[in-house]
Amino acid sequence: MRKRTGILAAVMAAAVGALIFQAGVMAKGNGEKRIENGIFVGDIDVSGMTREEAGAAVHSYVDGLADVPLTLNAVGGNQVTVTAGDMGIRWENEDVVDEAAGLGKQGNIIRRYKELKDLERNNKKFELELSFDKAALEKVLTEQCSQFDVEAQDASLRRENGQFMIEGGRKLYGSVKMQSAKNSVLPLFAASILTDQRVIIRETPAISDVSCMAQILRELGADVRFRGEDVHIDSANACCHEISSALTRELRSSVFMLGSLLTRFHRAVIAYPGGCDIGLRPIDLHLNALKRLGVSIVERDG
Repeated sequence: MRKRTGILAAVMAAAVGALIFQAGVMAKGNGEKRIENGIFVGDIDVSGMTREEAGAAVHSYVDGLADVPLTLNAVGGNQVTVTAGDMGIRWENEDVVDEAAGLGKQGNIIRRYKELKDLERNNKKFELELSFDKAALEKVLTEQCSQFDVEAQDASLRRENGQFMIEGGRKLYGSVKMQSAKNSVLPLFAASILTDQRVIIRETPAISDVSCMAQILRELGADVRFRGEDVHIDSANACCHEISSALTRELRSSVFMLGSLLTRFHRAVIAYPGGCDIGLRPIDLHLNALKRLGVSIVERDG
């Protein structure tokens, strides 16, 4: 019986070794310098290209957009037609080519094997982010749109006896952009650690709490990149379940990480959160909820 068990163990070890070797071969099969098949940047198929060739292909595509006409609507039904080139169209996230080139080639062998298997089933499309040059926009507005300028009028608003008097009956123009609320964004940052897929959080406010939460994720092993108002988070390589007290003292919302860390790593170590000194803000609600879910909590120096 022992002999049969030993043979079975040897066969299983050989099978596991063969699987890992096969995964390693698959991870390198397309060449370390070539992008795997089935990978797109926007609508551009970069399969089989080197990183340099893919970058050149995307740049060529963006250059071709320079002649695309754009119509600007002005007040009074007036229109101005310009080209995307006049507006200084440009490729914003050039580092996405590095992500495309690294797919199936970076991280541990399990992650690479999984990425290659996913590519066999479905193509992978990386987002192509475009923007316009601010100086070019200002030039277009100054040189081609200034004839449609409308002088500001104070007729609808006046101040009398310390009060603002508003006269209605006038049509309003323009738009107001609402900034994202940090109390919505920070829980999304915490939730991003639950998946090994890339997460994009749009229009994040440029405040210190967001920067601190990004640093917490980096400390845990996640890759966090800011691209304009968007944040790209890749937590596939996150491996730590402990957050330093230096970071938790800066951010009250660091307590949101407790549930995410427990879900992913089945344990979490976090100092009592700090943040703004605006009175007592206990975290009993969080701790009691976790206890009711069966989590064992040990508090020290609290």
